[in-house]
Amino acid sequence: MPRQDISLQFSAEEAWETQLADCASARESIYLEQYIFVDDVIGKKFLNILKDKAEQGIEVRMLLDMFGSALFYLESRRIEEIRSWGVKLEFFNPIALWRLDNLFHWFSRRDHRKMLLVDERVVYIGSGGVGEYMSAWHEACVRLSGIALSGLASSFNRLWLAHKPHKLGRKSYNAYLGHGLSYVASTPRVGRRIVHKQLLRAIKSARVSIVLVSPYFVPTERLMRSLSKALLRGVKVEIVLPSECDSRVLDIASRTYTRSLAKRGAQVHLFSSMLHSKYFIVDVGWAMLGSANLDNMSLLNNYEHEIVGTNEGFVKALEKNVVELIKMSRPLNPSKDATLFKERLLGVLVRPLHRFL
Repeated sequence: MPRQDISLQFSAEEAWETQLADCASARESIYLEQYIFVDDVIGKKFLNILKDKAEQGIEVRMLLDMFGSALFYLESRRIEEIRSWGVKLEFFNPIALWRLDNLFHWFSRRDHRKMLLVDERVVYIGSGGVGEYMSAWHEACVRLSGIALSGLASSFNRLWLAHKPHKLGRKSYNAYLGHGLSYVASTPRVGRRIVHKQLLRAIKSARVSIVLVSPYFVPTERLMRSLSKALLRGVKVEIVLPSECDSRVLDIASRTYTRSLAKRGAQVHLFSSMLHSKYFIVDVGWAMLGSANLDNMSLLNNYEHEIVGTNEGFVKALEKNVVELIKMSRPLNPSKDATLFKERLLGVLVRPLHRFL
């Protein structure tokens, strides 16, 4: 096998810088798939390079989620301008805002994946979107090169060809990349939620430790049961999430579950600023990194994808980052950090919404 190069970026600005450099060196194709893309300072940096490349005759395709990139979606003149450059731009699962009968579909069956594929030789998979307001966020993104990435191009093409509401993609994806790493992609169909399945399988087999890093923590019932059973087996469970995320509702919902697990012995670390990374490590030898949050919407209702495996360099880089995150966090103490009655009441009121968070 050819030598595989793996590097990880743990900040939005670092990821954008390397991604822009790879786009600038493109010779054949650029495929950009994003949940959130904002036409602001950083967004324009990407668009300027994509324009130059399209005008050079390089194939440039952008697949953006309609809901996540709603403000961009509404800029019809800007979209026409971008398409006039030769950039192929499509929005995934576009739903008319006035269609109240499709209200649930505004939020579910979204393309939450984040991928940049250049010349089918370099790929980025991770947690970060494209928007200046995210510039100070802590992210987790992996850059892979040195291997054939046709499988990831196929995954992109599947959603590209099936992005309309009446023909949304149904097929999950699982491709071995070599060197102990695989690429997996989920769809919101029963039996096709492969990210959820693989995470559950890893947690159920854990014997020593489980580390979960996520901006939100509203786990599925099966995931919550599996973590509780792992604690009963004596497995060390650590959860790292922001002390305050970008959603008050998700903060309240997350605390319901983290307090419960902390009372059972889990160690919950509250990071000092906005942590948007999404990765999980089991038994110091297996890891999963990608777009999926630890919530019902990601694991059951959205299109997600991950890099998964036992590659030593990949896992060790994540382990090192966890240590750094914990140093900048404070532990959750379920007795000292008891919430106010008002927050407990809000927690009860939002509980019926957890399936949709």
